[in-house]
Amino acid sequence: MSSSPTWDFDADDETETESKLIPKTAVPPKKRPRTSSTVANKEPDKESKLIPKSAVPPKKRPRTSSTVANEEPGAVKGQKMPWRPEERDAVFQHLGKYITLQRVPGKTECMACLNKEPTLHRRSWKDVKNYLHNSIQSMKKKMARDEAGLKDKK
Repeated sequence: MSSSPTWDFDADDETETESKLIPKTAVPPKKRPRTSSTVANKEPDKESKLIPKSAVPPKKRPRTSSTVANEEPGAVKGQKMPWRPEERDAVFQHLGKYITLQRVPGKTECMACLNKEPTLHRRSWKDVKNYLHNSIQSMKKKMARDEAGLKDKK
């Protein structure tokens, strides 16, 4: 009990605020003396006076694909590679059951598909996984639109 601080309360005020609670053992923090460098940094430069920061548009990021150049020797970072029909067929042949289950396969399943199919040599396992995820999502959206269309007709 002796190590805990005791608190002074101002008895005149009925509303107690945190600013009124002052521990007796607390030491006020030391203030840093102002130096010429801190005063100079407070003054904005001429450019910021002319153009407000909100008026400057943010820089647009280039659109990148999930393929990383270091991961695949033939892959180029930042370029989108459209899926060829042979690649789609190979993925559906090996991982089609995941689409019917509407589940996304893991890394081991995607790697097994890549090892079995030479047509997928320019794809990474993440590319295959993302392709299946996007296929499942678009299939779900299409089914929801079809169901909504049928309900409207009834």
